[in-house]
Amino acid sequence: MSKIYIVTAGCYSDYRIIAAFSDKEKAIRFCRYHNDNQEDGCEDDSGDYNARRIEEYDLDTDTPDIPVDLVPFKVRMDLEGRVNCERVSFSCLSKQPEISFYSDIMHTNILARDKIHAIKIANERRAALIASDQWGGRDGIVSMRLLQG
Repeated sequence: MSKIYIVTAGCYSDYRIIAAFSDKEKAIRFCRYHNDNQEDGCEDDSGDYNARRIEEYDLDTDTPDIPVDLVPFKVRMDLEGRVNCERVSFSCLSKQPEISFYSDIMHTNILARDKIHAIKIANERRAALIASDQWGGRDGIVSMRLLQG
């Protein structure tokens, strides 16, 4: 896995990125130059918050395979089809889509083109749950695999 070396300075609201490098040695040389040639170039024990530090990160970690034209929605729907649908961040999505029930309301995360599309998908899941007699009466989780086969 590729690494990136980010040179930072400051803390809290003054924290900032100064430079980014694909090579650690270049980042260390940069820090040495800007930190008055400290021996290691990136560790500052003086308490100087403006001293440059190196942070190391993996590139392209945990990048999900999500189609570019889809966005995530959280949909809540009751047995009669009354719905609440809101756009959420990608971090709200789980690896395996599931449906959960709380107080007889279906909760599901959906990737869709827009809000109308998300509601349509949720309604199809609601219909499948009703048809398979898995709807409500308890709190819990229903796997999408059980609905599909």
